[in-house]
Amino acid sequence: MTSKTAIVINLDYDHSPQDMCEALWDEICKILRANGFVYSGRLFMHDKAPEYALPLARALVESLEIHLDFHDRRFHRYIKDFYGFGFKNITNLMTPCPRDIQVSYSA
Repeated sequence: MTSKTAIVINLDYDHSPQDMCEALWDEICKILRANGFVYSGRLFMHDKAPEYALPLARALVESLEIHLDFHDRRFHRYIKDFYGFGFKNITNLMTPCPRDIQVSYSA
């Protein structure tokens, strides 16, 4: 998958009940995955451009509580970070830099 957009979501486990955060995280994962996002390395990635994927991610996450009255919606109370960004390529810094890899042939 050539990803063009990434979403970062961190819940506020420090100031929120663990069970509520876990339940919300499960719902976030389900709805984003069902709509074309792939979860990898703490990022939800999408192959569409940010102009499409960012509003989609926001609408999907907000739709988790759309059926509740405004004052009963709690999503934003549990969110610590909700970022989206576009990228053309990504480098995994856990692997060696290609220029540092040396191949030697032995007979």
